[in-house]
Amino acid sequence: MGHRFQIFLMSLATFGRILLCTSFAQGLFETPDRDYRNEMERNLLLGDSEHPYFMGFFPTSFEGVDTPHHRTHATLGVTFAAFHESPSTLTVIGTPKLPVKQRSLLDGSEGLNPPSGQNTWASLEGTWKPTDWLFASSTIHGGSQLGGPHGFSDAWYHLQQLYLEARFHKFVLSAGRKPLYWGQSFVAPMLISDNAKSLDLLEVSTLPQRWPSFLRYLGDLKTEIFFSRMNSNREPQHDEFVGWRVGITPFDFFEANAALIYQIGGDGLPNTSASDTFVEIMGARASKGQGIDDTSYVTNRSAGFDFRFNFKNFEWPFSIYSEHHLEDCCGWKNIIFRSYSYLYGGYLRTGKSISDSEWRFEYVKTSTKTFVNTRWPSSFSNDGILITHPIGRDAEGVYLKWSERILPEVECEAVGFWEVRDRRGEYDRFDIRLFRPSFQESEKTFGITPAIKRYFASDAGNIRFSVASFKVLNKENQGGRNPWEWGGLLSFSKTF
Repeated sequence: MGHRFQIFLMSLATFGRILLCTSFAQGLFETPDRDYRNEMERNLLLGDSEHPYFMGFFPTSFEGVDTPHHRTHATLGVTFAAFHESPSTLTVIGTPKLPVKQRSLLDGSEGLNPPSGQNTWASLEGTWKPTDWLFASSTIHGGSQLGGPHGFSDAWYHLQQLYLEARFHKFVLSAGRKPLYWGQSFVAPMLISDNAKSLDLLEVSTLPQRWPSFLRYLGDLKTEIFFSRMNSNREPQHDEFVGWRVGITPFDFFEANAALIYQIGGDGLPNTSASDTFVEIMGARASKGQGIDDTSYVTNRSAGFDFRFNFKNFEWPFSIYSEHHLEDCCGWKNIIFRSYSYLYGGYLRTGKSISDSEWRFEYVKTSTKTFVNTRWPSSFSNDGILITHPIGRDAEGVYLKWSERILPEVECEAVGFWEVRDRRGEYDRFDIRLFRPSFQESEKTFGITPAIKRYFASDAGNIRFSVASFKVLNKENQGGRNPWEWGGLLSFSKTF
């Protein structure tokens, strides 16, 4: 690696320190799942992982980590927060039945959204692993507005996770509200992310395993399939999600994954034949010809392909990755020009020590068709929040993140970002102007969030402190509406 390039990156690291550990981690609240994913990415690149591991999957409890066969623990936490986010005045887009397309200070928190004015809440996380084949996990947040006019009627709770896993040889059965994470992005994958509330699902996944006989050259294999029935707060109500994913590692430095999600059924939709459903799940379309559109189809489909190269043997190890997303429409022309979205990213360490700096970069661009469907207006969302990348459709974003453990027990981060939404100038049936005639300007957002993590001994707990500020230009596409949004968060937790 060139000497000048090393000097340049070291200068950036110095700039990060001057910013007093400033960070933007896509939101003020960082879930334990995201912390774990960052740790696994670091271990994978440094070659510290003794187990096969796929970055493109959310791991089961039986892979990726060494844990005792018998372990029960609970984590108690309290969070103090202050938020100032200007209210959204337009409700045509962003109702509970349609996917929300706006930035929040709590993006990436698995649907956590405290009531307005609620700035203190408690958390309880518990795991139970009585044997080497059974595992249970739960995470709940809750609080009550101090001095509220209705007493305990002001209380709220958010069940973030509650699921059970059972392992049978190389297969894992999961049931409950479990997070899924399909993709490579550190911000949010384009297929399934940790943005919205986790799905209530049944899932069967495999542990990474070697292909048999002459297929061994394909390396390790991992697969998943899930089913989820949605609630009534949708349009149409009680639709269903089905998805599958498969990944391979033909080389120790390369991982590739492909997946499909299907949105099926819902109250009031005409009954469809099993053969038509089977045809569409297999990848074709049951309805073809002149005049075919979204309402003619049996399923709404979203496809993704991602890959990652890991280069561990350099003085500065690094990885590069990409995600590609297609949401099908009416004909190949619309698929290519209306529904193709993509993401490119990279991860670099300035050395092989745990204390060396980490750098992450991502660029994402989404199409006008992505996350939009005429027959299923609710699209791929849960409780009004996209289960995919929170940037929404017809948008692009740039993200740069620095992190470093400046002391064995202190970690700092720094991320800047720039996003543009509703980029298109022409008018068609997928354009923002169809839903919002008052459209004036593309919405632009940029910001930064100071944060620091303090880790203590396992019996003493840890602390996270972060503040956030970002500027929105032409919020909700209204020219001249340019608010500053800001917030702060302080959390304490202890594990027993």
